[in-house]
Amino acid sequence: MDEGFVKERSQPSPAPEYVGVKMVVHSEVDLTLFVEGQEVGRVDRRSPCQDCSEALIRVAPGSDLLKIQASSFERSLNLLDFFSPQDDVWRVRVGTCPSDMVRISEEEKLEALGSAQEALQDLKTAKSDAARAWALERLGYLGAPNDRTREALLGALADEQVGIRIKAAEAFGRIGRQWPPDVRDTIVERVREGLKRIPSDHPLFPMAEWTFLEAIQRMKRAAEKTTGETPDPSQTESS
Repeated sequence: MDEGFVKERSQPSPAPEYVGVKMVVHSEVDLTLFVEGQEVGRVDRRSPCQDCSEALIRVAPGSDLLKIQASSFERSLNLLDFFSPQDDVWRVRVGTCPSDMVRISEEEKLEALGSAQEALQDLKTAKSDAARAWALERLGYLGAPNDRTREALLGALADEQVGIRIKAAEAFGRIGRQWPPDVRDTIVERVREGLKRIPSDHPLFPMAEWTFLEAIQRMKRAAEKTTGETPDPSQTESS
């Protein structure tokens, strides 16, 4: 037997070469991140960072499995199939858009958002603007067109924080066609008045103007489908 061969085979296997990489995960819902079974971060939409989580992870060939876990779904992917250790940042997006690296269905998203009752309760008890904004976003997806939802959104529409008003208008528009016609007309007027109360020189005014007018258009389109009437375009403009 070749002695040199024996010596070569008896050498211990070299330790895997680990590389430290910054990973940023953006998500439409709350979730927890694991790399090789170790929790490395969370996306908490109630936090100031809201839709993202940053983590410094150590990866090596064969040990690059990322598991994404939410209340309604779980996904796994091999990070080195998508990224190189030489990349400055590994950016992963989780959501319902076709371009998202980790796709989830609308049903999975809605289930992960919880319930309308939970969103209303969170809006009532939230102690930060980020938590209130997340409660309002969830309410837009989950809220029923009833008095409790309407009063909660009208209260947020009058909030001192413009960012909260924007989220309230967005939620009104997302519920859109579900509002009864008589209630919808009242809401449209309140949303229009809410936009007029935001100073045009406010840093968030461009976003507010787009969101408020889009919400009004959504509700007007719902009215058009319900009554067959074409909404007056002049009634959707701010003045």
